[in-house]
Amino acid sequence: MAEDALKVRRSAKTRFTRKRNDFFQAIAQDKDTEILRTKFRELTEAWSIVEGKHDIYLMYLSEEEIETSEKWINELQDEYNRASAVYTKYENEIKSTEQKEKEELNRQHMIKLREEEFQRIVQQTIVKKKSAEAIFEALIEHVENVIETRADNENAGATLHKTERDIELALADCKRAQQNARNCK
Repeated sequence: MAEDALKVRRSAKTRFTRKRNDFFQAIAQDKDTEILRTKFRELTEAWSIVEGKHDIYLMYLSEEEIETSEKWINELQDEYNRASAVYTKYENEIKSTEQKEKEELNRQHMIKLREEEFQRIVQQTIVKKKSAEAIFEALIEHVENVIETRADNENAGATLHKTERDIELALADCKRAQQNARNCK
């Protein structure tokens, strides 16, 4: 019976070794993340089977034989731990890379939003500037008309005073719009 259990354990170790080699080969070839996850999952299953078969084999051994057999399973445990450490490092690198990519996408998105906001402000400023310029030009034209027709109009002085105040307000708006346009550049 112990001989049969030994053969089963040996067979499980062979499968474990094959799966370990597959895993390390996939790492060396920089395979796709899902392939590596599958390879590690298969390796973990093979390790679990080896442990189970080893435990069954131990049932047939004497105390001295068990101590010798522990060296065998400890060596395999070390191999599995090494593969597990490599896999953990790989997963951490993947997570780190994904986090950096996500942060970069967020950064680019924020830049795009700021650029869009800036362009919106620039467009609003341009519209305000053109509007203020149009009002100012219309007032100047009005003043010119009043001056040309001044002799014919008794209220020309009052009209010019009111227009002067309107021009001052329009000029202030133009200056404000011009300053805003400069600040946006």
